[in-house]
Amino acid sequence: MTQDPVQAEAAQYSERYLEVEPGVELLVRCWEPDEPELDWPVMFVPGWISLPQGWTSMLQGLARRQQVFYVETREKATARYAQPFGPGDQTIERNGADLVEVCRQLPGESSQRVWMAASLGATILLSALARGELSARAVFTISPQPHFVYPWWVRPITYTPDWLYPPARDFILWYLRSFKVDTQTEPEQMARYERTMNAAEPRRLKFSARSFGGYALWPLLGDIPVPVGVAHASSDTLHVGADVERLIEGLKHGADIPCPSNLYLHRDDVIGDLDRFLSRIG
Repeated sequence: MTQDPVQAEAAQYSERYLEVEPGVELLVRCWEPDEPELDWPVMFVPGWISLPQGWTSMLQGLARRQQVFYVETREKATARYAQPFGPGDQTIERNGADLVEVCRQLPGESSQRVWMAASLGATILLSALARGELSARAVFTISPQPHFVYPWWVRPITYTPDWLYPPARDFILWYLRSFKVDTQTEPEQMARYERTMNAAEPRRLKFSARSFGGYALWPLLGDIPVPVGVAHASSDTLHVGADVERLIEGLKHGADIPCPSNLYLHRDDVIGDLDRFLSRIG
């Protein structure tokens, strides 16, 4: 029996691999509540190298009341490749095409789906919607990443051999701990980054970082036709940060959803914000 990574109560867990292009399979996790309160599913796309354990509280809360599909993207260690891959296999556009193919193989009408997406997952989803490849009823983003601008030292790291990943990883974690994460008030956030960096597959992480560098959603925002909620915390400097106003103003139907902390955004508290967002848009 497949073990539920978040141990959701009153819900049945399953997982399956879906082929998104010849030789590439992505893992899709699913929770089905024993007594569903809502008859529509949530499609959730997590962030870069994110683990489901980092979303335990939120996933447990959703799984108690409705079906949840958790779609893992191709830089995750769970992705299956039948042949060697390169940076071109890790682009935002290629990941967006994966979501289209996943939707095709899952039950339900794409235009009626409600999506939740975090960080990189939000970038991928919004990009696919802007290009007209995907449709949705509504999108609720958590700390979206509108553009990828790295410190100067990141790009050289993406070209290092795999055996140098451990010291490079330790340096990146030191940088996050020292300059980007408030470890005093939100130690859980730093612990989450440590878990994901330790679980990452080095080559996929490097190739995806190389592919995403310089990418920006700004020119595409006005082409997204569906309502988009932007949940963010002012303390989160790694994601939308000071650009949140520009992001919301650039969307045709953007909704500002300020939240008290990064921890709040990863817990079941944020489900209330999702519900209020959906009630506002009808």
